Amino acid sequence: YIDRDITTVHQCTNEPANVSLVRVVLLGCSPVQPSVAIDIRTLELYYRLRQCQPQFSIQAMAKTLCNLQNVNYHSRYCKQFSIAFDTFLAILREVQLRTDCALRREDPKWRATHMCVCCTYKLPDEKPLVPSILVCHDGNNSLKHIASVATMDQCVFHSSYILSWDFVDKFKDEIKHCQHLHDQSKDFTKDDSVSDVLTSCERWKSSALEHQKTALDIYETTGIFAALCQHGFIIKFCEMVHSGELAKYPLALTDFMLDAFGKDIRIGYDVGCTFGEIIRNSLLLGAKAGANHLQVIINSFHGYAHNRSCQLWYHPLYRPGFGIEDLETMECVFSSSNSVSRSVRYASKFHWAQSIDLHFQKWDDDKYVELSKFILNNYQQALSTISEFSVTISNFATSLNIQEDKFKRWLEAEQEYLANLKDEPEECVLACAYHVNYSEDARKTLRLMAAWCSSIDVLLVNICMVADLEGRLGIKDWWTDNQPDYCDALEYMKMHKFQCALDKLQQLVVQQLFELSKPNMSGTGYKLRQQIGRAIKTQSKAIHTTLEQYNDLATAMTPPAPHLEWTNILDYMFVSDFELLKHKHSQQDITDAPWTVPGNHKIVAKYFKVKHAQEELERLNVES
Repeated sequence: YIDRDITTVHQCTNEPANVSLVRVVLLGCSPVQPSVAIDIRTLELYYRLRQCQPQFSIQAMAKTLCNLQNVNYHSRYCKQFSIAFDTFLAILREVQLRTDCALRREDPKWRATHMCVCCTYKLPDEKPLVPSILVCHDGNNSLKHIASVATMDQCVFHSSYILSWDFVDKFKDEIKHCQHLHDQSKDFTKDDSVSDVLTSCERWKSSALEHQKTALDIYETTGIFAALCQHGFIIKFCEMVHSGELAKYPLALTDFMLDAFGKDIRIGYDVGCTFGEIIRNSLLLGAKAGANHLQVIINSFHGYAHNRSCQLWYHPLYRPGFGIEDLETMECVFSSSNSVSRSVRYASKFHWAQSIDLHFQKWDDDKYVELSKFILNNYQQALSTISEFSVTISNFATSLNIQEDKFKRWLEAEQEYLANLKDEPEECVLACAYHVNYSEDARKTLRLMAAWCSSIDVLLVNICMVADLEGRLGIKDWWTDNQPDYCDALEYMKMHKFQCALDKLQQLVVQQLFELSKPNMSGTGYKLRQQIGRAIKTQSKAIHTTLEQYNDLATAMTPPAPHLEWTNILDYMFVSDFELLKHKHSQQDITDAPWTVPGNHKIVAKYFKVKHAQEELERLNVES
């Protein structure tokens, strides 16, 4: 990329090769004896490009450099450039670390507690704000990471943006203590009726049961869960590991923010209503959050998807201290970070974290540059809202002859009305129950009357049918269990059922024999063979079922018919085998006939095969 006239690099005695290379603004691609070096200015160029365009991969940069130099691209160039770029970033991090140590910024919470001038920098005589800081957090599943490559690189990337797995896993069992939302109450709200508006909010995906928040096994990291202030600066994020948006992730971030920012934090979350209840019932966070007056609400845009009762309690429009903030900044963050996902999906664990850290550093730098504009825009928007609506509100209050503070009481009256809707008058409930029960009983009575009338008709029809059968058979006296005619008919029915079962078994086996021969026929395509294979599987299930029916009937025969196994069925290669089995249990007694024995039958078949073979020889002798 950069024209250089250097042909020789002078190396001093006992001086590492990479030190000599750095002196001439080059960075080697191996630690001890580098054979390839890359200009540091080229690495800085890619560093700036990567910050502005995260999807611009190392491979794309390596190919671009090859095109500029008219050199054929090889995959090793990508690997060499990656090593040099990692070293370049490691140098920058080491310089930053030493600078932080010199400025006494070693505390792991230092970046979070100094990230935003507006939120974290307090003047000595400054009026305290309530809330002290506005925060929003949410999860995103774009930054997934394939599990198979997670352990390829054992290097660990340390970032001030990432919460460790150990810190997050402290809260993995907290949701078990929050199964009942109406348990002991703490000082989040002043009214116990708040919990009653949460039932309809539990169908949100983020409020689902923990065991429903699963993920594909192919991914180790399934996304990130991040928190940032109202001005857009990243506070922290944690990895979502082998799961969806579990409660432990926002709980861990909340615990970190309580330690970092202290009292009067307000958090916006798309399921802030139910998440507030989880915090209130948490053994680890409940008392801590209550002592610091933590409040969790719903985001402005997401809030309109909640029911009206939930909005009155949790929407920022009706809560004091939120100004014009909508707490929807997470959508902008994830829209930007989605561009990183393309280059980190199959990266190592180290490079996954390094790429996200690099992106969020640039994000915070951009937000710092835009901070003055952000404040100006909000200031202008607030003035515009006051100018536009103040006159309308004043005229409306004057027309109704009321004070403007009456509007607050209207809101309180609406809250009270919606809260009381859950308790209907007892007499109305009883009247409705009586009506429902009476109508149901009346329908049951009508069905029973109809069934009784139908049964009478069926009885008369059956009596006529029995009389007709008795006349045809010439029966004068009704049959009993001991009469010979009854016993003969019963035996015939058994025989008939047995023969029908045997016929069905024979049909299915023969059909399967034909199907088994089709896949091996020439000209049978792959798709047809697959379809025939599925048909054979279905046919085999039907044969098993029919075989069970046959064996049940065989035990009731006199004498008992042979019990067949699946292996026996596979040996019946000819229809005649089934015919013999059927006739053996017919009305004629042939049990002693030698030709009914399966072994004898096979010998007879072989005998005739020999005879026909001799005939064939005679014919061939004549024809030849």
